[in-house]
Amino acid sequence: MQRLGIAALICFVVLFSSSIYAQHSIVYPTQHAIGPYSSPNEGSYLFADLGEEPKQPSAALRRSLLLPGWGEYYANPKSWTRGQWHMAADISMILSYLGISYRSIQLEDELITFARSKAGIDLSGRDREWYLAVSNHNTLDLYNDYLLRTRNWNQLIEDNSINQWSWSETSDRSEFNRMREQIDKSKNQLPALLTLMVLNRVVSGIHAFGLVRDSNKLMDSSNATLYTRLGILQPERSNQSYVGLELRLSF
Repeated sequence: MQRLGIAALICFVVLFSSSIYAQHSIVYPTQHAIGPYSSPNEGSYLFADLGEEPKQPSAALRRSLLLPGWGEYYANPKSWTRGQWHMAADISMILSYLGISYRSIQLEDELITFARSKAGIDLSGRDREWYLAVSNHNTLDLYNDYLLRTRNWNQLIEDNSINQWSWSETSDRSEFNRMREQIDKSKNQLPALLTLMVLNRVVSGIHAFGLVRDSNKLMDSSNATLYTRLGILQPERSNQSYVGLELRLSF
């Protein structure tokens, strides 16, 4: 009767305390206590080995969209070489963007100073149409005359002292035009850099998403392990023997 009672108790506990977890090369199981527990010296408690929660592909995608390479690091911190390349490329493009922007501002200041000293007009705060007008015509009168001949009356510039300019040398106007074109070329690089930064984020995000998704599939299908361990512990000062059961099933 005593043996039948112990067997019945073990079967009852096994039915209500089994836990399943998947083992993988990058997942390390941890041990958690479950069931009632008061102290090491009183009563008994049940425990089971549990695996880590699977990572979320969407979380990897969001990280790479924010910072390329971060998603690959999230997927596998021990091996994220491609993520490092994505991150390095992003940093390089950001620095290039800032450098080109700063250089464009410097060139524009030099252009304004040049126009003020050689043509007698202040272009501060004026748009690109003003730069084109000053670079393509020697004086305001010649520019307005061109507009009248081409019937662009709505683009005429008011003839006053603030809007007047006059190039004394054709070579000076040519130099002004060269400087303006240099500024335009620099500014035209900025949208291309922004496009590349967005593309780098998207590619990194898709790659990180796939890494986490494939890793989760591998955990679920190729290396699953059913591992249930049950222990009924007796008080430390008790002379009674340890009663336990351990089941392992791999597939």
